[in-house]
Amino acid sequence: MKKLLIVALMLALSLGAVACAATPTYVDHVSAESVAFAALDAIDVSTDYIDGTANNYPFYFEGTAANECINDRVMMYHKEDKNVNELGVLRLASEKDADAVCAVVEDYLAGQCDYLRGFAQNYSPTDMDKIDNAGVSVVGCYVVYYILSPEDEAAALDTVRALLTAE
Repeated sequence: MKKLLIVALMLALSLGAVACAATPTYVDHVSAESVAFAALDAIDVSTDYIDGTANNYPFYFEGTAANECINDRVMMYHKEDKNVNELGVLRLASEKDADAVCAVVEDYLAGQCDYLRGFAQNYSPTDMDKIDNAGVSVVGCYVVYYILSPEDEAAALDTVRALLTAE
């Protein structure tokens, strides 16, 4: 009977520990630009990128319902014409807005990838894996989208999560 009680207690404690560890808490005060630069520095040199927010954000996001949910944003593009790397960070007013913003970002990313596929097939076929790997991730109240290689995506998102994890 004692063994059964000890096993049951150990099981309950281990399940409690797993439940506590499964939900990280993220900060919400880091600027979108700081998050993007940290992610880009993890994979490359952030000075190799230009901020295309002023040119592209209004065209794709203003006028959408998602625009009302976004407090801060940055859209970074690689300076080299033959490099399709892109990383964007959108800081939301609330985590509950993530689904609505992700839908708009996924539409933007689909259009961008369609455009880049035509470009890459002719000029930079080695970048096709980046385009095929494009995606969107939510980290707390931040939506991060990327057109990166799988290795760069992992390094960038690991950096973003580490930067935003509350202590």
